[in-house]
Amino acid sequence: MSPLEQAPSQPTPTDRAWRWPLFLVGLLVLCVVTQGVLVVAAVSDPRQHVEADYYAKGLAWDAQRAAQRASARLGWTLELELQRVDAGARILQLTVRDATGQPLTGASARCRARHRAALDRELSAELTETAPGVYQGAFAMTREGHWELDLELVRGEDRYVASEVLDSRGVPQ
Repeated sequence: MSPLEQAPSQPTPTDRAWRWPLFLVGLLVLCVVTQGVLVVAAVSDPRQHVEADYYAKGLAWDAQRAAQRASARLGWTLELELQRVDAGARILQLTVRDATGQPLTGASARCRARHRAALDRELSAELTETAPGVYQGAFAMTREGHWELDLELVRGEDRYVASEVLDSRGVPQ
């Protein structure tokens, strides 16, 4: 029998002894590499998904809730409508009625808008009264989707605050 025709050699007991430790080390290396990839993916996203100045907003939570309760006591109602002007430009129309259902005139209105996928980019506009109880302002909403709107209306000593979510995808062309 020639050396080439000999049966393959069986693994020695020391070769078998290294299989499990190498398997466990391989699993640990796989976990470390996976975690590294996830960390790089998490920190390389340029969009901020954390609320800006969240600590100060947390401290002001009680004051914010008090303002919302005072707004509810006023009984004012809002109707929001978003109109497309051209690519990316939108007009926000706000119709406001007082507790008796009459148009609310003579108020100053402000709106802050943030897209939910890009909270670090904030748009703001002063809304002007175009008709009794109807206020309008222009926004450069280049991104479609859900927008968080923070509204503030002031008339005399009365201050009304509201937070609304508006979907810009349903706006007619």
